[in-house]
Amino acid sequence: ITGVRTEFRYNVEMANRELTDAERIKLWWLLSETFEPEQFGAASLLGEVAEEDFLVEVGPRLTFTTAWSSNAVAVCHACGLDAIRRIERSRRYVFSAEQPLTE
Repeated sequence: ITGVRTEFRYNVEMANRELTDAERIKLWWLLSETFEPEQFGAASLLGEVAEEDFLVEVGPRLTFTTAWSSNAVAVCHACGLDAIRRIERSRRYVFSAEQPLTE
């Protein structure tokens, strides 16, 4: 392994409608990092994953709501974002290698 890149990914579940533009801006502000807002975006910031790289995402099970999610949803609802039902955060890793990784 010659390098590791990482990022957080937010998976947002909506109740029954899409967010308005104003709500989307509010959610963007809530989820972006306080000291590095340029490290937040709608698309992955990991760049292109080469054939010899290995991408893995680590997060909670789809059927399990974490305490982090419960708190994040409570903050969203307090800010008027009632359409949000669940938010889960996962961590994505890209392991770079000189040749494809094997088991």
